[in-house]
Amino acid sequence: MTLRYTFASLAATLLGCTSFAHAQDASLLDEYFTLFETQSANTLPLAETVTFDGTTLPQPIVGRPAVIGFLNQIVPSLGIEEIDVVQRFETLHGACVELVFQYEARDAVEYAHCLEFENGEITAIRLYFDPRPFLREKIAPLVAERIGRAHV
Repeated sequence: MTLRYTFASLAATLLGCTSFAHAQDASLLDEYFTLFETQSANTLPLAETVTFDGTTLPQPIVGRPAVIGFLNQIVPSLGIEEIDVVQRFETLHGACVELVFQYEARDAVEYAHCLEFENGEITAIRLYFDPRPFLREKIAPLVAERIGRAHV
Protein backbone atom coordinates (compact mmCIF):
# COMPACT_ATOMS: atom_id res chain seq x y z
CA MET A 1 0.00 0.00 0.00
CA THR A 2 1.22 3.49 -0.80
CA LEU A 3 0.47 6.69 1.05
CA ARG A 4 0.86 9.40 -1.55
CA TYR A 5 1.53 12.05 1.07
CA THR A 6 2.83 11.91 4.57
CA PHE A 7 0.79 14.03 6.90
CA ALA A 8 3.87 16.00 7.90
CA SER A 9 4.19 17.21 4.30
CA LEU A 10 0.51 18.08 3.97
CA ALA A 11 0.94 21.35 5.81
CA ALA A 12 2.81 22.81 2.84
CA THR A 13 0.32 21.59 0.23
CA LEU A 14 -3.14 21.80 1.74
CA LEU A 15 -5.17 24.90 2.42
CA GLY A 16 -2.08 27.08 2.31
CA CYS A 17 -1.12 26.11 5.85
CA THR A 18 2.48 26.04 6.96
CA SER A 19 1.88 23.88 10.03
CA PHE A 20 -0.78 22.47 12.27
CA ALA A 21 -1.90 24.88 14.96
CA HIS A 22 -0.87 22.24 17.49
CA ALA A 23 2.14 20.06 16.70
CA GLN A 24 0.75 17.34 18.97
CA ASP A 25 -2.42 17.14 16.83
CA ALA A 26 -0.31 16.62 13.70
CA SER A 27 1.59 13.86 15.46
CA LEU A 28 -1.63 12.14 16.59
CA LEU A 29 -3.00 12.32 13.06
CA ASP A 30 0.21 10.78 11.69
CA GLU A 31 0.01 7.99 14.26
CA TYR A 32 -3.61 7.24 13.39
CA PHE A 33 -2.86 6.89 9.68
CA THR A 34 0.11 4.58 10.25
CA LEU A 35 -2.65 2.11 11.09
CA PHE A 36 -3.23 1.64 7.36
CA GLU A 37 0.44 0.87 6.74
CA THR A 38 1.11 -1.36 9.75
CA GLN A 39 -2.36 -2.99 9.71
CA SER A 40 -2.30 -2.85 13.52
CA ALA A 41 -4.07 -0.52 15.95
CA ASN A 42 -2.26 -1.86 19.01
CA THR A 43 0.03 1.15 19.46
CA LEU A 44 -2.47 3.90 18.65
CA PRO A 45 -2.66 6.60 21.33
CA LEU A 46 -6.34 6.02 22.11
CA ALA A 47 -8.05 7.25 25.25
CA GLU A 48 -9.59 4.56 27.45
CA THR A 49 -13.05 5.95 26.63
CA VAL A 50 -12.44 6.46 22.89
CA THR A 51 -15.45 6.10 20.58
CA PHE A 52 -15.50 4.93 16.97
CA ASP A 53 -18.56 5.68 14.87
CA GLY A 54 -19.12 5.16 11.19
CA THR A 55 -21.64 5.30 8.41
CA THR A 56 -22.61 1.64 8.54
CA LEU A 57 -22.35 0.99 12.28
CA PRO A 58 -25.64 0.56 14.14
CA GLN A 59 -24.09 2.15 17.24
CA PRO A 60 -20.69 3.55 18.23
CA ILE A 61 -17.94 1.24 19.42
CA VAL A 62 -16.82 2.44 22.84
CA GLY A 63 -13.61 1.84 24.79
CA ARG A 64 -9.98 1.34 23.88
CA PRO A 65 -9.99 -2.50 23.78
CA ALA A 66 -13.16 -2.63 21.65
CA VAL A 67 -11.94 0.00 19.16
CA ILE A 68 -8.51 -1.64 18.82
CA GLY A 69 -10.16 -5.04 18.30
CA PHE A 70 -12.48 -3.64 15.64
CA LEU A 71 -9.72 -1.80 13.76
CA ASN A 72 -7.40 -4.81 13.91
CA GLN A 73 -10.12 -6.95 12.38
CA ILE A 74 -11.42 -4.60 9.68
CA VAL A 75 -8.35 -2.73 8.36
CA PRO A 76 -6.38 -5.76 7.10
CA SER A 77 -9.49 -7.12 5.38
CA LEU A 78 -10.07 -3.94 3.33
CA GLY A 79 -7.38 -4.60 0.71
CA ILE A 80 -6.28 -0.96 0.47
CA GLU A 81 -3.61 -0.41 -2.16
CA GLU A 82 -3.20 3.34 -1.99
CA ILE A 83 -4.47 6.33 -0.05
CA ASP A 84 -4.78 9.73 -1.70
CA VAL A 85 -5.19 12.66 0.65
CA VAL A 86 -7.60 15.22 -0.78
CA GLN A 87 -7.61 17.79 2.01
CA ARG A 88 -7.65 18.26 5.73
CA PHE A 89 -9.44 20.62 8.05
CA GLU A 90 -8.40 21.47 11.54
CA THR A 91 -11.21 21.62 14.06
CA LEU A 92 -11.36 23.06 17.55
CA HIS A 93 -10.53 19.70 19.16
CA GLY A 94 -8.99 17.70 16.33
CA ALA A 95 -8.94 17.31 12.57
CA CYS A 96 -10.92 15.96 9.63
CA VAL A 97 -9.19 14.45 6.63
CA GLU A 98 -10.81 13.74 3.26
CA LEU A 99 -9.21 10.72 1.57
CA VAL A 100 -9.66 8.44 -1.39
CA PHE A 101 -8.87 4.78 -0.74
CA GLN A 102 -7.81 2.81 -3.80
CA TYR A 103 -8.66 -0.86 -3.37
CA GLU A 104 -7.34 -4.04 -4.94
CA ALA A 105 -10.74 -5.42 -5.90
CA ARG A 106 -13.23 -2.52 -6.03
CA ASP A 107 -13.72 1.07 -7.09
CA ALA A 108 -12.05 3.86 -5.16
CA VAL A 109 -14.07 5.21 -2.24
CA GLU A 110 -13.94 8.67 -0.70
CA TYR A 111 -13.83 8.88 3.08
CA ALA A 112 -13.79 11.57 5.72
CA HIS A 113 -12.00 10.64 8.92
CA CYS A 114 -12.80 13.05 11.76
CA LEU A 115 -10.74 12.67 14.89
CA GLU A 116 -10.93 14.42 18.24
CA PHE A 117 -7.89 14.82 20.46
CA GLU A 118 -7.47 15.54 24.14
CA ASN A 119 -4.41 15.35 26.40
CA GLY A 120 -2.27 13.69 23.72
CA GLU A 121 -4.80 10.95 22.94
CA ILE A 122 -7.42 10.26 20.30
CA THR A 123 -10.80 10.49 22.04
CA ALA A 124 -13.15 10.01 19.08
CA ILE A 125 -13.00 8.69 15.52
CA ARG A 126 -15.88 9.30 13.13
CA LEU A 127 -15.77 7.81 9.67
CA TYR A 128 -18.05 9.01 6.88
CA PHE A 129 -18.34 7.40 3.44
CA ASP A 130 -20.81 6.24 0.81
CA PRO A 131 -21.22 2.48 1.33
CA ARG A 132 -22.75 1.77 -2.09
CA PRO A 133 -19.56 0.36 -3.69
CA PHE A 134 -19.38 -2.24 -0.90
CA LEU A 135 -23.07 -3.01 -1.13
CA ARG A 136 -22.85 -3.52 -4.90
CA GLU A 137 -20.32 -6.29 -4.31
CA LYS A 138 -22.72 -8.09 -1.99
CA ILE A 139 -25.94 -7.41 -3.89
CA ALA A 140 -24.84 -7.87 -7.53
CA PRO A 141 -24.43 -11.68 -7.30
CA LEU A 142 -27.81 -12.01 -5.58
CA VAL A 143 -29.53 -9.89 -8.22
CA ALA A 144 -27.85 -11.82 -11.04
CA GLU A 145 -28.92 -15.09 -9.47
CA ARG A 146 -32.54 -13.93 -9.17
CA ILE A 147 -32.65 -12.53 -12.71
CA GLY A 148 -31.16 -15.76 -14.02
CA ARG A 149 -33.83 -17.81 -12.25
CA ALA A 150 -36.65 -15.55 -13.46
CA HIS A 151 -35.66 -16.03 -17.11
CA VAL A 152 -35.19 -19.80 -16.99
